[in-house]
Amino acid sequence: MSVDGTVRPAPRSVGMARIPGLPAWLVVLVVPVATLALWGLAGRAGILPTGLIPTPSMTVDAWYVWTFGPDSGGFNAYSGTWGGVVLNSAQRVVQGYVLAVLIAVPVGILIGWSSVVARLIDPDHAPELTAAGLVGAIAEALVGPLSPTAGPYDPDVLVSGLVAFCLRATEVRKAA
Repeated sequence: MSVDGTVRPAPRSVGMARIPGLPAWLVVLVVPVATLALWGLAGRAGILPTGLIPTPSMTVDAWYVWTFGPDSGGFNAYSGTWGGVVLNSAQRVVQGYVLAVLIAVPVGILIGWSSVVARLIDPDHAPELTAAGLVGAIAEALVGPLSPTAGPYDPDVLVSGLVAFCLRATEVRKAA
């Protein structure tokens, strides 16, 4: 309502432009498709240096080789390795999650049930620091320098490394 008491229509909301006769989903695709087309044309015309900014088709071709292997002769160390890389990464994520749950849930239950255990694990009662230390140690043990795949496996080195990491994570002792 305005100052003089008249009712004015609500202002039109600013939104997506409408093109008569075209569905909204098609209008949404115009800018990305036009961008990709101009990018590809600029690369093929030599306006963009393809060694620095590859064209969309070059990117798709490289991804195809990485995923499925070469369609021509020659050696490429990354050829056909995408699936293995993705599975390896997924396996590490699942292993880390399962290990974190197997360790953190029982420790959390013990901390909740017993104030003695809580004080033993975290004398300052800062659970977020203890959790950060445990999760970080698990990650270090799976993929970091403490991982058995990082070098020759020595249980004493692994345990001392995990203890040092937990102490750093909980700020009990700063890293040197």
